[in-house]
Amino acid sequence: MSHRFSQGEFIYLPSSTLIYKFGADTCDWFIDQKKIDKPMYLMFLKPNPLNQVYCDIFFEGSVWSAKIEDVYKYNYEGKDNE
Repeated sequence: MSHRFSQGEFIYLPSSTLIYKFGADTCDWFIDQKKIDKPMYLMFLKPNPLNQVYCDIFFEGSVWSAKIEDVYKYNYEGKDNE
């Protein structure tokens, strides 16, 4: 499954998705992680430039990362998720 999103596009994260706040210039360790307790629509910022397994999202006023495999297209007006 191909996940291609545009900057500023809203994306869907299902409940129980883990999101991470990584240290500066690394994806080798994180300084915080959260398990979201309900499905959320968040803003896609960009693929993570340090590790293509992750993408950067906007959550609670700052940049977090989620595994790209856990992120889905925002389903609006009856359009199917990809």
